Amino acid sequence: MSTGTGFIINKVGHVVTNFHVVKDASEVVVAHGKDTKVHLRPATIVLNAAEKDLVILKCDELPGTRSMTIVNRETKGGQEVMAIGFPGILDKMLSLAGGGPMETGRPGELTISEEDSAAFDPVAFPGNVGKQMPIESGFGGRFVAVAHSAKISEGNSGGPLIDRDGRLVGVNVQMAGTRLGADYAFSIHASELVALASSHGIPIDVTTSKVSRGGGTRLHVLLYIAVAAFAVVLFLLVLRKPRMVMVDAMSRVIPSRRSAPRRTPQGFERGGHSRQALPSADRGTMRLRGRDVQGRSFDLAFSKSDFDRAGGRLVIGRNGDLSQLVVPQDSVSRQHATLVHSNGTVMVADRNSGNGTRVNGCELGVGQPPAALR
Repeated sequence: MSTGTGFIINKVGHVVTNFHVVKDASEVVVAHGKDTKVHLRPATIVLNAAEKDLVILKCDELPGTRSMTIVNRETKGGQEVMAIGFPGILDKMLSLAGGGPMETGRPGELTISEEDSAAFDPVAFPGNVGKQMPIESGFGGRFVAVAHSAKISEGNSGGPLIDRDGRLVGVNVQMAGTRLGADYAFSIHASELVALASSHGIPIDVTTSKVSRGGGTRLHVLLYIAVAAFAVVLFLLVLRKPRMVMVDAMSRVIPSRRSAPRRTPQGFERGGHSRQALPSADRGTMRLRGRDVQGRSFDLAFSKSDFDRAGGRLVIGRNGDLSQLVVPQDSVSRQHATLVHSNGTVMVADRNSGNGTRVNGCELGVGQPPAALR
């Protein structure tokens, strides 16, 4: 899994990012975080312009977002700009201080702790335009670039470069290296995106007007711009290969005889120090069988009473402090999947695991509703 940044360009769900962000991806999910809620939407590539290092994605509506106005005019040396993106968010997603995201019960929506919510806010770096120039894309083409001093880090790729009015002037792409003691970055000029979208009938909001002079101090203006632009910027989760399978062949939930031995399967343990282990008296009522990505099988036993004690949900994962059903394998995430018991049916939901989950022969996509065990 890797991450990047994207931004919304219209009201029908088109999102722009770099080609290299989604290159060789098997699945792309766009997400927008607000307060303690994170909304996830699967996205498809509808327009690929590798030679310009640009792609346009399409996804369903994300609550709390808006589209961005695009400036189709030359940038000037010294012009104030700001690069927005999500540097380092992958590390935070893989190691959330608050214990990880939890489902809210609504498809495509997760809730996170207040402590972790700051990681899902974009980061804004101010700078100035150096000059406008053509450069090689690295994918067999060229594009008009904006060289500028706004910081771009890993994870910022595909994010917007905006002016003092919060309008798009470029798409962040790469660092240019150190020249004359200063670090410069490149962004794809907004005119390249205008030409691409217009030639394929994708609706966009374009302006050719100059940036306004504005009022207030420079710092006040830039802070205001950054906050306003956050509703436009999204982070992207990119799976670069077919999702590895944690559960390749989950069996039906099988009622066991009460006289059957009640034991934790060899090689597995339950609970941890911060979560009380499930009582052994109720084990064996139901069993769940499968295998991890190395082909090692597992056999988990639990009961309806276990669900009742855990509030109707049992978490499968590697970390005993965060999961009631523990599979101690490196291929399993700290909190990998959730079992939900409702009206006599057991449902399985993936918890944004690193290697994914397969149930009844089908992959569970990120943000998809739980799947019922057959």
